[in-house]
Amino acid sequence: MNRLDGKVALISGAARGIGGETAQLMVEAGATVAIGDVLDERGREAARMLGDAALYVHLDVTSEEDWKAAAATAVGRFGKLDILVNKPDCFSARTSKPSASPNGDGSARSTSPVSFSAPSCACRRCGTQRWRAPTAAPSST
Repeated sequence: MNRLDGKVALISGAARGIGGETAQLMVEAGATVAIGDVLDERGREAARMLGDAALYVHLDVTSEEDWKAAAATAVGRFGKLDILVNKPDCFSARTSKPSASPNGDGSARSTSPVSFSAPSCACRRCGTQRWRAPTAAPSST
């Protein structure tokens, strides 16, 4: 028996790179996967390469509507959703530069458009209430 037999995963940023490798490893471990990405051609090809254990869904991680649709598609095809891997690649000229904080204290903040509310919306859609936004690791200083 494989570790992920019978599990269904939705993986964002899975058309290539770490997300794509995660999808492949999960399928090898027995899961079925919904590959979410904005790279439609690459995503469809990645799903095709994984066979019947995978499907591609267009997923812009900044869009709550895309999260809802991706979760609904995964549940519609595979019957449930057990695992969410939120691994988007949000590096672009628009999001790669820090900007001044809104309170004017001179500190920098990330301008990444990814919101933790969108994946939690997907989890609510499939009835998964256990998902929580990750917290920062404790400092070792």
